[in-house]
Amino acid sequence: MGIGETLAQTAAKLPLIYYIVLNLLLFALMGWDKFCAQRDMRRVPEKTLLLLGALSGGLAGLAGMQLFRHKTRKPVFWAVFLAAFFGHIALWFLLCRWLVG
Repeated sequence: MGIGETLAQTAAKLPLIYYIVLNLLLFALMGWDKFCAQRDMRRVPEKTLLLLGALSGGLAGLAGMQLFRHKTRKPVFWAVFLAAFFGHIALWFLLCRWLVG
């Protein structure tokens, strides 16, 4: 909390921090899983990637799929990441609309 910053202003930043942290983690795990796949190492479970994608809004998962060329042939990843992305947008739209009145 900065000088002169209220608790409400600080709390308003929490969703942004949440999305940044989870999306960075998902993006890193997508890259790590691709690295492990190329070297026949232990992989990140698909359930972990999908759950993190659902919780994070899926944007980093979509970016990781494209950048690392990873999981692009698995329809479930496209479906979960896209549904999470649009679902989170809809959720925030409805939440903001409800809060504003």
